[in-house]
Amino acid sequence: MKASYQNPPVFLNFLILMTATHSDYINALSVLSNVIRFFQFKNVFTETTVDPASITTSSVPINPLDQLHTFKLIFDIYSPTLEEVNHLRPQRLFLQDQGARGCALQPEQLHGRQTPRQLQEDGDDQLPRTRRGKKMSMLYLWHPSVSADGTVVDFILTRGDSDQVGGGSERFVGALIGALDIGAEPLKWGIKPYRCNYYSEYWDEEGWDSKWDFVWRVTIHFRVQVAIKPLKLGYLGMDEIDDYSPEVESYKFEPFSCLAVGVFDSENKAKETARRVIGDKDLTAARKEVPAPDPVVQVVRVNNGEFHLRAALGSGDEKFFRGGYPELVLSFLQASGAAIHAPA
Repeated sequence: MKASYQNPPVFLNFLILMTATHSDYINALSVLSNVIRFFQFKNVFTETTVDPASITTSSVPINPLDQLHTFKLIFDIYSPTLEEVNHLRPQRLFLQDQGARGCALQPEQLHGRQTPRQLQEDGDDQLPRTRRGKKMSMLYLWHPSVSADGTVVDFILTRGDSDQVGGGSERFVGALIGALDIGAEPLKWGIKPYRCNYYSEYWDEEGWDSKWDFVWRVTIHFRVQVAIKPLKLGYLGMDEIDDYSPEVESYKFEPFSCLAVGVFDSENKAKETARRVIGDKDLTAARKEVPAPDPVVQVVRVNNGEFHLRAALGSGDEKFFRGGYPELVLSFLQASGAAIHAPA
């Protein structure tokens, strides 16, 4: 018999300070907010989920003793007290007559997800907008519809007090389903950002970005048939909801996908207009001049007597939206009897 001795595993606790060093304070807050959001989305790392190449410049550590065959790192956000914060960087404080009136502290942690947006002033093009004369909500869910086979739900999200929508975390999608009183578990889902004419609250103001505001089109698939009730106002205000999935800020950068929407009171009229949007000679010529791909057009029934024509026109930068093609499509829809702006 041979005795062997083995040291017990060591469990260590570390505090890691992440500081945004940007010279612009608002940008620093935004970057730090992304860090917090990332660790809220994924806070456990193991040898099966971390690529060794992402840690070292070579596929394996230079020193074999540094190779960890198994490991587990768990990151939890730690909120220090005010006293602990004061001890982090005392050399940065400048004391005056009645205490610390001025300081050059860089943002090191945000307490609450609302902080970055509250610190911004009105006029920032990326700020969420409220529905005129209505109670502020985080997000707004518009015009849900169900596919003919009853297994796909489609709706639109617009900004309220939040603009945090990415690929859709499981918790985020669960909250959306719960708001529609759907008890079934989702099979899969997709969330795509667009600039869209219909839901723009300030479409009558100057500027292409006011006329083509940000929306997200959400498509959720189920294994079983589901049903939803029509929304009396056409929308639901969503409170206490934010998406902590990756790429929540990606929608703000060009190129922007373009979604033209027209609302009809007749299904036949909507379907006939959809066929004409695809085949009209003037629209085809304008599309080829851009150039843009063939439009992807769909007609969905959202309420009794209300049918939405949704045409994905491609994507582009500011020049694309200022150009003639998207505007020509809107004029075509309006001339065909469609409403191209939601009621204020």
